[in-house]
Amino acid sequence: MKTKSLNSKLSWSSKDPPCTKCLDRGRGKVPMQVRISTGTSWKSRSFEIYNCNRCGYEYAFPRHGEILKIAEIKTGRCSEWSMFFGVMINALKRD
Repeated sequence: MKTKSLNSKLSWSSKDPPCTKCLDRGRGKVPMQVRISTGTSWKSRSFEIYNCNRCGYEYAFPRHGEILKIAEIKTGRCSEWSMFFGVMINALKRD
């Protein structure tokens, strides 16, 4: 399987995203602080809540454990990518 085809299905989300509001206002890449809130089930494992110290903007990034939800939102990091990749490889398996 080509990486290019996987990249067209799922986009990478940065571990430390810059504040998009500050970036839009020409302030440059202002780092955001993160706190992690645990999820209520395996479907929603946790939420990473990013907060900008400069403008107060808050961004929540959900960490999903359900492959259909990952395929729907089409973004993730290591765990989402590995689950998605595993499903794609499993779909190619022959009996």
